[in-house]
Amino acid sequence: MAFFPVFLSVVYVVRNQGYQLESIIHCASEKLSSLVTDYELIIVDNASDDESINVLKNLTGQSGYPNLQVYALTKEVDGDTASWVGLENALGDFVAVIDPQLDDIGFLPEMLDKAVMGADVVFANNQQKPRQSLAYRAAYAVFNFLYKSFNGIHLAKEAPLYRLLSKRVVNFILQHPQPAVTYRHLPATGGFARINMEYSSKPLAKNTKKLGESID
Repeated sequence: MAFFPVFLSVVYVVRNQGYQLESIIHCASEKLSSLVTDYELIIVDNASDDESINVLKNLTGQSGYPNLQVYALTKEVDGDTASWVGLENALGDFVAVIDPQLDDIGFLPEMLDKAVMGADVVFANNQQKPRQSLAYRAAYAVFNFLYKSFNGIHLAKEAPLYRLLSKRVVNFILQHPQPAVTYRHLPATGGFARINMEYSSKPLAKNTKKLGESID
């Protein structure tokens, strides 16, 4: 595997994954330590109501992980807003946003290779999706069709959530009055050098995605 002389920030948004957190963080730390010169792993807990906070407190203690930052939200917010909490506090030359339930951190070296070659934004789309209810699939298709009609971009295909951004892109988004809102689409519409990649990896998520949980 290639080794990159950069400082990389990785943002994970989690909610009610207390039983998995230690293995998720351990796996990420092992991969990142062998991938880049320096890294930070930023965990944004989206108002979990299980034992997640206690687990994270232990993992950031004296015997925990030195490269780990944790931001615990007291109120649940949409995924983009939660991701932006991590992004605006990231210090790396590049910032990756990864959903540990849906995205494969093992694909990050391929993305980072494109970034160090000059791409400001690298999107990765997993061809394998978690199970989705019929109502979710229908609403998802309608939403993306309407969004492309108004804004000229298919969010799911052209601006997926798994992304690697240069610090220049993050700083550009920070200048906007509502960065958490523009964060989702601006990397794809802001005129940056971008690359869209595809890979195939079975998601860890077991539950079926339902419309009511994703209406935001």
